[in-house]
Amino acid sequence: MEQPYNIQDPGIPESDFKVYKRRWYILILYSVYSFTQSAVWNTWGPISRPSEEAFNWDDSMIAWMNNWGPISYVLTGLFFPWLLQVKGLRWAVLVSMLCIVAGTFLRVITLDPSTATILIHLGQFLNGVGGPISSGATPAVSATWFSPTERVTATALSTSINVFGTAVGFILGPALVPEVLSNTSTSAVHKSLLFESQHSSPGLYQSNNMTAAHKFQERTDIMRYMYYVCGWSCFIFLVMVCYFPAKPPRPPCMSATIERQHYWKDLSTLATKGHFIIITLVFGVSTGVFGAWMSVLNINLNSVSVTEETAAWMGFYSTVAGCVGAVLVGRFADCFVRHIKSLVLVMYILATAALVVFSLMMVGIITCSVTKLYIATIIVNTVINTAVPLLYEMASELAHPISGGTANGFLTLFSNFCGLIFLAMFSIPHIGSMWMNWAVIGSTAVCIPMLICLKGQFNRLEMDVGIHANSYAENVVDVPEEDEVLEPLLGYQGGYSEVYVRKNMLLPQYYGTHNPIHTDSVMNSDYTRTNSDISDHVDTDSVMSSDYACINSDISDHIHTNSDLNSDYIRTDSDLNSHYIRTNSVISDHVHTDSAMTSHPRL
Repeated sequence: MEQPYNIQDPGIPESDFKVYKRRWYILILYSVYSFTQSAVWNTWGPISRPSEEAFNWDDSMIAWMNNWGPISYVLTGLFFPWLLQVKGLRWAVLVSMLCIVAGTFLRVITLDPSTATILIHLGQFLNGVGGPISSGATPAVSATWFSPTERVTATALSTSINVFGTAVGFILGPALVPEVLSNTSTSAVHKSLLFESQHSSPGLYQSNNMTAAHKFQERTDIMRYMYYVCGWSCFIFLVMVCYFPAKPPRPPCMSATIERQHYWKDLSTLATKGHFIIITLVFGVSTGVFGAWMSVLNINLNSVSVTEETAAWMGFYSTVAGCVGAVLVGRFADCFVRHIKSLVLVMYILATAALVVFSLMMVGIITCSVTKLYIATIIVNTVINTAVPLLYEMASELAHPISGGTANGFLTLFSNFCGLIFLAMFSIPHIGSMWMNWAVIGSTAVCIPMLICLKGQFNRLEMDVGIHANSYAENVVDVPEEDEVLEPLLGYQGGYSEVYVRKNMLLPQYYGTHNPIHTDSVMNSDYTRTNSDISDHVDTDSVMSSDYACINSDISDHIHTNSDLNSDYIRTDSDLNSHYIRTNSVISDHVHTDSAMTSHPRL
């Protein structure tokens, strides 16, 4: 059930890296969970008109239903990546899915408009709490389970399924909750692109004078829709409880073995990486505004008399096109990883052009037709959604050795913040809808110069293929054998090491946050003594490197020996625990030799 994946690696045998066939099950199950979160989030936009009539809402209420996703994401967006890093993928996903289940359950409690409105708000908020893992952990799943030659494909596939949840919301809602139309709201050209709802009946299509019975029927249809979604969410949660491991028994590549234990420090480090900040701005501004724009497409197209069902199909087809494009381009990008930046740049230029054409049709400068609107929407949705997994992978490469989950959690947090600002604009009275189109044009156009300035770096890829692997030595310290000569401990860029491993030893069966490595003597490899005053006597029996000599202090002494002595070494006569590496502390000690000797403080 497993197959080896071999890469060049200077420290760990190639046979210790494996990829498992079950990785596809894990990816699909995770993707279905993220699909569910997206579908629940996109519940109300496609059925905005029946919802407004059934619960006495308006367009601003629909916008706020969608806005709870970004709001809850911003509030919890830093907690869940921490949970992912500390507790692992399983606990992070299960907690997130439980929030989605709780949110869908709240929406089916009552039909009373006032009470239901409050519970639906709470349900949308809880569903949004599941967002940081459903969208931000995608690269972490691919990096944990997939080899470097499959990572972009896995990320693209999972992202596409996530986006497909939004597409399903566009057609499932109108199919289960039919719209009540006026006699003059539907033209022949629009009807040619409509589908007949399985729950539609001629009695619902009547004048604007809605009766209480019709409103009750709409609430009943909405409640049926909510029951279906709640049942599906519970089923997926139970499946994940049964089997969804945090990681495979053995890692797929070198970069998957790196332990990350300092989440908050990693966040502060990311904030100092200039190119990572650029890609965060590109991702956040463009995808945040565009995603919010798509969620209220029905409201936008209503200004040119496009029906709800036509807008729903337009959103569905364009989103599906984006899903297919993401998978195809993702597989292509796996073969040409170093050209991802160029691909993304071309996509953003095409997206900006398509959005300009769409907006000019909305204001009447270009003749507007449903067909042209379809084409423009499909083009922009395809290129933006195709760029998303590529941006995820670029961010992971730029952030390495910081984990992909932390890095992409940072990206999606900023994306949701931008979406929150966009949807909050609907609270301004009489703001209209045309501003949305100019805003989305600006959000993609401003990214083009930033992408041009972005420097392509592939830190993680170079590590996995063996290029410059030693530059990541800050994550590895060689613990010498009993009879080995101690060598100077050099940290990467002056940094100190966090993980101790024995050189050329087999990777332990269980790897992760807690990784005990046993040597010939009893030792816990996690002993790292930092930031404390340590006072002890260190006596040695073995040859010590002169690089551990006394520095930064006045040294006045004579070293006498009883045998031939290499001036670079200090030989001592007492028991030594040579495996303790003491860093960042003031050590005061006396080293005793066979003759009188006074040693000085070692820093």
